[in-house]
This record gives sequence, structure tokens and C-alpha cells, in this order.
Amino acid sequence: MISRHRLRAVSIAIVLTVSVCAGLSAAEYQEGIRAVHGGDYAKALSVLHPLAEQGDARAQNALAYIYQRGLGVPKDAGLAEHWRQRATASLVGNSKTPRIPNRPPSPETAPARATSTGSGFLVDRRGSVVTNHHVVQKCKRLRVGSVKAAAMARVVRTDPASDLALLRLDIPLDREPAMFRLQKAAVPGEPVLIAGYPLQGLLSPEVQVASGIVSALAGPRGNPRLLQISAPVQPGSSGGPVLDAGGRIIGVVAGRLGSKNGSHANTPWIPGVSFAVREEDLLRFLTSAGVRYRTAGPDTLDTRVLAANARQFTLLIECFK
Repeated sequence: MISRHRLRAVSIAIVLTVSVCAGLSAAEYQEGIRAVHGGDYAKALSVLHPLAEQGDARAQNALAYIYQRGLGVPKDAGLAEHWRQRATASLVGNSKTPRIPNRPPSPETAPARATSTGSGFLVDRRGSVVTNHHVVQKCKRLRVGSVKAAAMARVVRTDPASDLALLRLDIPLDREPAMFRLQKAAVPGEPVLIAGYPLQGLLSPEVQVASGIVSALAGPRGNPRLLQISAPVQPGSSGGPVLDAGGRIIGVVAGRLGSKNGSHANTPWIPGVSFAVREEDLLRFLTSAGVRYRTAGPDTLDTRVLAANARQFTLLIECFK
């Protein structure tokens, strides 16, 4: 049986804990609002979104304002109304999340299973992600990250001719972006390593890597936009990085001979014949989009280090149609 003094001590401890939590929430909310006023919308979203999910009405109202005005995200009146309704529910003590009729699912209520998946990689700290155009084509919503942490993303630029797409994460992930190689073009015979998320649901859900060489400096029928590589490519690998021996980007995995997105879709699959978008086209694409990418020197790294680095910036692309 608990004594009166013990019960009072427990009650005081509970009150103090609640007060401390409330103080932390208030401090985080103020930090998020300062980020909004300062124009750092990525930080504002990363701070306010978790608070809103925890039922903080102030943060929910702030998200409604952000989506209504399109501050760092596309304008979305439906999402704004969604967060306003959740704020009202929080204030009146209704724990049931309001539903918005006749509207596609919001990022927070996106379907659990993606229609299709691909790969991509982070190219700057603003949340810019490169992948293939065919990976995101016709996707209504995109979720990007890994099985452990992901964020919704939107397409900001595409180049169907080069099979490239640039995405922007709604909330930047805490990861190191990829590095690029300048001036030195790929040469036949040089070793490469590819990274990606092939065959999700069948193979490991983590980043997978495979090695090979540059086999030729052109794709099917001499296509100069592509490199031929020997590293094995599977469904879901498309959009992943092709790295040189120093861990620098020299291409983007595009597919394999016989894949449905290739120019030889009716050709039987031949092991060891895969293709990648050349770095030259990728850099032109990023420059035209105003992306500030990073470059690195000619150091040669151990394959295990290459794989570890690739896991930092290689991302799973989930498409919801």
C-alpha cells in the first residue's frame, strides 16, 4: 500500500516531468517559428512536423500556414485544411485524426506499400536527389530515404531524353551528399561500384553494392549518352550512383539490356551488360537546375570504404501511383 507521503512525492514528480516536457515542446516550437521567420523552411518542417504528430496544436496550425502559403513546399490547400482540423481536434481533446474526403492521401497517410521502387542519391545538403526519369514517371507521391528513415519528396526537374530527374525532399535527411569527379572522363576497363535498392521485398531491404568495370563508352546502337558497365543491374537499381575507385560519381544507373525502359526492351537479358547515364550529361542537368554539387580529388579507396560511403547518400525511391 502506498503511503500518503509517497503518493504526494510521485504526484510532484509527474507534475515536474509534464512541466519539463511542456517546456521542451515550447522551446522546440519557438525554434520552428524562428526558422519560418528566417526563411529556413526545411529546418522549420523538421522541427514542427514531429511536434504536430505528437498532437501539439500550435505546431499543427503552423504546418497549416506553411502548406497554405507554400513555404518551402508546394502549395497544398488540402494539407493545410488537414492540419487545421487536427489542431482543432487537439484543442477540444478529440484524439481521432480528421479525415479529408475526396482527396488523395497526404504524405502522413500515404499507402504502406509502394507501387514501384527505384534508387537515387543525395547531391547536396538542401535535400536534392538524383534518380532516373523513368523511376518517377507518373508517380503521384514519392517517398525517399531508407527502411529506417524517409521523407516525402517532389519532382522539381526532369530530362526525359537523358532519363534524369531531380527531386527535392520536403525534410532534408541528415546524410552526407555524394561527390563528383570533374575533367577526367570515364575510360574502358576502369573499375566501378554501383549502389542501390534492387528487388525490394525479395532481397535485403538495405543498400546493396556491386562491382564491375566500364565496358564501353556508348550504350545500345552507339548511344553516346550512356556508358556500358559490367556491374549487375536488377529491377530497382535504376537511378543509383555509379562510382569510380575514389568513390566519386561518374554516372547514374539507367538499366540493363532487355529492361522495359531500355531501347532494346525485346532483347533477352544478357548478364553483365548494363548501362548508365554519363556524368557529363548529369553535371549539365544539375548545373541547369542550379544545384551546387561537391567534387573530390583522385584518391583511391578500399572497396569496403567505398561501400560504406555509398550507403550514406544512396536512397530508396518509393513511387505511389
